[in-house]
Amino acid sequence: MLTHLKVRNFRAIRELSLPFCFAEGKAPNRWQDLEYLPFVQIKGKNRTLKRIVPTFVLYGANASGKSTVLEAMEALRRFVFQGQLFFNPYKLDKSQDEGTEIELSFIVEDDEYTYNVVCLEKSILSEELFVNGISLFRSHQGSLIFGQGRIDGMKEKFELVCIDALTKQQTYPLIGFLMKEYRGLDARINKAFAFFKDKLSVLMSNATPPSLGLNILKETFQDLPEEEREEAALELLSRNIRKLDFRIRRVAVERRETNLSELPDFVLQMLTKQIGRSPEKVMSEKFKTYHRSSSGNEVEFDLNEESRGTRNVFGTLAVLLAAIRTGGVVLCDELDNSLHTMIVQELVRLFKAKDRNTKGAQLIFTTHDTALLSSSLMTVSDVGFVYQNGFKGASVKRLSSVEGVRNGENFGKRYLEGLYIELPSPYL
Repeated sequence: MLTHLKVRNFRAIRELSLPFCFAEGKAPNRWQDLEYLPFVQIKGKNRTLKRIVPTFVLYGANASGKSTVLEAMEALRRFVFQGQLFFNPYKLDKSQDEGTEIELSFIVEDDEYTYNVVCLEKSILSEELFVNGISLFRSHQGSLIFGQGRIDGMKEKFELVCIDALTKQQTYPLIGFLMKEYRGLDARINKAFAFFKDKLSVLMSNATPPSLGLNILKETFQDLPEEEREEAALELLSRNIRKLDFRIRRVAVERRETNLSELPDFVLQMLTKQIGRSPEKVMSEKFKTYHRSSSGNEVEFDLNEESRGTRNVFGTLAVLLAAIRTGGVVLCDELDNSLHTMIVQELVRLFKAKDRNTKGAQLIFTTHDTALLSSSLMTVSDVGFVYQNGFKGASVKRLSSVEGVRNGENFGKRYLEGLYIELPSPYL
């Protein structure tokens, strides 16, 4: 689970700090018996007690910076896996001369990790990983400091892989270097890397390709033989699609070999570049949905024949179900895109319901759906409002910080009345 995000000098953000903790002080009476989780309680190995919310939603006007908050976490994920620098400064003041900093804190097996990176335009200024406040490794301006002390040959390898020979500045992530060259050195570093790889999913729209969602979901069935995993994933997906009342009985995948002569030249060129040679065969994939006819028989449809909302929900729902099964974290921009508010509420309920979210999964998302804000699902700890704070960039105001606010109020109505943050004043 994510516990805290800090971003500085990134796109619409000048400086932002966002905790994901339960913010109501005293826990509700008999909270263990409630239908919905007010928080997930984690007792750290250093005996600290943390209460983290399983859902957190960001509201705000268009161009307020909601998406930028999620983009920062996706930028950090791409940095870890692809070595992609994320220098993208706030442009409305002199901060372009500074680095872009992203720091993410998260829980793995009751330990709290904090990963901090500062990027310049063409280099990495600093990179550091902590666990329970203790530094595991640090690099700064091309110098390496490792928590376990000096290890023979590490400095030389670090300079060869991570340091530009001309500028003497770091250009490749230290965490990626350690995973390649010293994977068995410290299990805690492996766990931090695995969190970004296996536990964190960032969906910058709710239109996740169904094939991607299915692949993620089927990998959660590791207890089954490989040839049975896809069938199990499709059955789980079909069962939940039926519960969402799309009038779809089941989902299937049809695969066939495509004649290479039928493919456009640019597709063949792209495939050749990806695999380093001309492809011998290409398999096409089509998702099929099955509805019940008036006579009670199944009727086959191509997924492309379904509505946009139906198409959108397939891949996204698969990713959400995978997180529920594994205790993962999903970040989704505009969860409500083309979806009815009752569908959105059910997707959120997956993570709020105590009987469904048994492994500490977490959903952090943006939306304009104020009906969700008016529902009984969301508490004052679950909601944040993003707004532009003059030339200070995007800021987040948590609902829990509003004086006098109480659970049970109609948050949606009060939000639209401008009682929490100043609303935009559009006119034509």
